[in-house]
Amino acid sequence: MPSLIGGWLNQEYDLCQSWGLTESYLATLTFNAAKASFANDAMKKEILKELRKAYGLEDKVELEIFINHKCGQPDDPKKRIKMTF
Repeated sequence: MPSLIGGWLNQEYDLCQSWGLTESYLATLTFNAAKASFANDAMKKEILKELRKAYGLEDKVELEIFINHKCGQPDDPKKRIKMTF
């Protein structure tokens, strides 16, 4: 269960985006949370693999470019991006 508002994950993403957070920033947070989790290394590897699939970034190089170069941000920072899982 998401911890910010106690709602569904997509509700939390919508709220964070209404505060001005971009899809790139939320993706960074998501990947960092997976890396910092208490899961064992094998489980972390599987979680990160599934996250890359969910974000369409199965190539690790694409993922690094997306996160480090802020790709995928809307031109208008107030534009809301739909996240579906």
